[in-house]
Amino acid sequence: MTGTLPTRMADPLTTAAAMAPTAGTLRRRSPAMVSLGIILVVVCALAAWEYVATSGPATRPYLAVYAEVPAGAQITADDLQVVSVTPVAGLTPISAARKNSIVGQFATVRLLPGTLLTDQAVTAERAVADGRALVGVDLAVTQRPARELSPGDQVRVIEVPDPAGADDASAPTLPNLVVSVGDVGSVDDSDGSQAVDLVVPLENVTAVASLGVRNRIAVVLVNGD
Repeated sequence: MTGTLPTRMADPLTTAAAMAPTAGTLRRRSPAMVSLGIILVVVCALAAWEYVATSGPATRPYLAVYAEVPAGAQITADDLQVVSVTPVAGLTPISAARKNSIVGQFATVRLLPGTLLTDQAVTAERAVADGRALVGVDLAVTQRPARELSPGDQVRVIEVPDPAGADDASAPTLPNLVVSVGDVGSVDDSDGSQAVDLVVPLENVTAVASLGVRNRIAVVLVNGD
């Protein structure tokens, strides 16, 4: 009787060791493939950046103020600059394509450098109409409202006694006069005074100017005539 010995199972550790690649058989990466991979990464990054840049809201050229323009002054080409701005709802600046038509118009308010130009800030007609003139007066804190005056405000001009106590009988007397504010200067930090341009009828120019240099003018804010 012949017997058969059972087959001996192979040792798993030995089999795995035999199948493992030796150090000499490891595949080496080609320098060309590594360079190609780097190039692909850079190209993908650039493509992603371009997509983000072009998919966002595009900027458009608009007119902005380069040099300060007083209210009523004529606008020149040197007063303007072109800036690129992303359109925003509610913001209606003047397109840069209209620059030639804006040059020669007049400022309805004081134009400050760095601000966008709008149609409300310019007019084809002089801000000071015929028969009127701008008269500058320097108003102390007691000669004007505490609220800052703005171009276009309606103010009543009042003649006040001489602050020095010398009542000059020869000084002109103002009638009941309501005028508009043309422009306002900044408040003086030292004494709180402020220069204000008043749009005055020609027949009252001498009186307002004469009283203004004597500090005998005060203005009060009104709703109209």
